[in-house]
Amino acid sequence: MESWIIDIIRRVRASRELLELKETLVQFRERLGFDHFIYGVRLPAALTTISHFIISDYPEAWLKEYIDRNYAEVDPVVRHCIRYHEPYCWDRLRENADEKVLAFADAAASHGLVGGISIGIHGHAGDDGIFSVAARRVVVTDSDEALAAIPYLTAILPYIHACVSRLTSFQEAGVDKPRLSERELECLLWSAEGKTAEEIGIILSISTATVTFHLKNVIEKLGVTNRNQAIAKATLLGIITPQYSPSSKPRTYLF
Repeated sequence: MESWIIDIIRRVRASRELLELKETLVQFRERLGFDHFIYGVRLPAALTTISHFIISDYPEAWLKEYIDRNYAEVDPVVRHCIRYHEPYCWDRLRENADEKVLAFADAAASHGLVGGISIGIHGHAGDDGIFSVAARRVVVTDSDEALAAIPYLTAILPYIHACVSRLTSFQEAGVDKPRLSERELECLLWSAEGKTAEEIGIILSISTATVTFHLKNVIEKLGVTNRNQAIAKATLLGIITPQYSPSSKPRTYLF
């Protein structure tokens, strides 16, 4: 890896404030030959509530228009990057015949955001981040220019995501995250698998009453009213994640 990107990554990691990070990212996108950058993360505060955090040197008029007109609802870049890891070049916007998408692309171009590359990152707590570099020219998918820039975007994005989490309150929904005991986690995980309290008791070699006791504690700690809501909130907060039992033989595919 070239020394300049190593230096940029080190500076991102060492950033002590957002303005310092922003200056570093401006130098990064300049080095790649782009005119603007934006990093945005959307953090689910609840199943029906989303918070956005943005650091950018995009034109302020465009950012205001984007927010005021709620372009995130029609932006194919957002839809792609919150679902896939594969980078997205903006020339693909024109592939969509939807009039709203074409109008959105035209509006962006009117602010000098003609072409660009975007890439997403996904945290375990549902925090979806998107990093984009934009230019006044078209950037073609699979072109030499795009393929040369993508490795640098891929290399720096995890460090940007971690830095922004560190410098803000948006720390992967970890603020005031309740602590569950090991047994409470086990009971909740098996409950998420659809097991009844009696079945969980058999799996864990404890009584049904003990399972019910642990799940009641979970509900209280999470501040919810029932088991289903506890499962949903714990998943949202990253408290429970896929766990693979030693007794469960994995499916393995060799090619």
